[in-house]
Amino acid sequence: MEKSNRLELSNSDVFDLRYIDSIDALGIYKIITKIKMKNRENLYKKIIHCLIKYPETRNSDLELTRKIWEEYYGHYLDWINDTTVIPLKNLNLVPRGDNIKRIRAMIQNDYHKFPPTNWKIAKKRGWEEIEWRKELGYGAFGGERILS
Repeated sequence: MEKSNRLELSNSDVFDLRYIDSIDALGIYKIITKIKMKNRENLYKKIIHCLIKYPETRNSDLELTRKIWEEYYGHYLDWINDTTVIPLKNLNLVPRGDNIKRIRAMIQNDYHKFPPTNWKIAKKRGWEEIEWRKELGYGAFGGERILS
């Protein structure tokens, strides 16, 4: 079997190693890391956009994944009998649900932004009720929504 000179980073990033022979292994690693970070940065932006535009996605990773796929990757989806499906050949062309979940968890749990809109889910994810109410724009003990 012949060794390939192609380095595949993702579906859209393919490099021919013959043209970068002068770059050492560390240089290649830095290039790969930079490209992966750019792809991840784009996914962060898409997730934040959906968390803002569709508040119901804050409560469900499946709903968030579905919205991201529909909003940004609709050209990879098919519709059968009013049901959205993703063909197996396109499955590796869309972000994986576990990656979306991990980024959503970091945004909500580590940075305390875009909290779940359902208190039971927020409590399960470790939010304190006072902080959760404040983040959603309510007073500490319920009542009227605070406009800020």
